[in-house]
Amino acid sequence: MRYLSTRNREEVGLLHAVMHGLAADGGLFVPKELPRFKPDDFRGETLAEIAVELLTPFFEGSELRSDLPAICNDALDFPVPLRTLVANELSVLELFHGPTAAFKDVGARFLAATMERALPLIASDERPLTILVATSGDTGGA
Repeated sequence: MRYLSTRNREEVGLLHAVMHGLAADGGLFVPKELPRFKPDDFRGETLAEIAVELLTPFFEGSELRSDLPAICNDALDFPVPLRTLVANELSVLELFHGPTAAFKDVGARFLAATMERALPLIASDERPLTILVATSGDTGGA
């Protein structure tokens, strides 16, 4: 899959989009096209397995494609329980069971696991990778 800048339509691959964060023009990278899914497309039993099924189209053509299952397993190695709200008709995921008790653990850990595997593909040295993740504060003291 290719990613476009929201400003000038610069087109890049996943590795570039993940490791640069923003396009050179200051735009955000967004998928060139969004995949369509049907409920039957998801057969995984764990959240990590379902995440792989959902994210596979976004990793197609990337050097990181074969790492996607490991990325999802590393990022989602804490409980994310599904809670039924209304008589088996409405459920929600509790995203606050991660290391910092914030929903952002899901996305931040996924990004960190992806970047950890991407760095050796773009850097010739073996420098350490430090990823700082911050919250805007609007959700409390995570």
